[in-house]
Amino acid sequence: MQYEIVTKPQIRLVGLKKSFCCINNEQQTHIPKMWDELFQNGQANQIEALINQTPAGLVGACLMTDDTTVDYYIAAATDLPVPSGFDEIILEESKWVVFKAVGALPTSVHNGFAYIYGQWFQTSGYEHGNNADLEVYLEGDPTKDDYVTELWIAIQ
Repeated sequence: MQYEIVTKPQIRLVGLKKSFCCINNEQQTHIPKMWDELFQNGQANQIEALINQTPAGLVGACLMTDDTTVDYYIAAATDLPVPSGFDEIILEESKWVVFKAVGALPTSVHNGFAYIYGQWFQTSGYEHGNNADLEVYLEGDPTKDDYVTELWIAIQ
């Protein structure tokens, strides 16, 4: 799996947040429903219109708040004002490993995270940093085998 290591100053994300239980990977059922809902009600387009910073794509940001809960943001990296009803999260400056997960969604993202946490960290010499994991959804057809999603993982 291709990757690069980058250092990025703080990232400001603006979008919508929901909290999910992550016992027995329950969040894996609820997060796709959140995406579907935002595309159906037009809020994904509102978020996409905010993108003016990197990472340049719709961002799924996953932040563990405790051992059983994850906050998940569907957001844009932006310096624009926060629209009414939207949420903001500031991710502090970090060193990131950015992986290219190639393939149709959601399989490519699930396989990418399985590789990162199941193999890459064990041999990389890095530890997970204290920041959210980011899924960056780039332009293209997410049902195609050549679709690319960036997975940003903070490292130290």
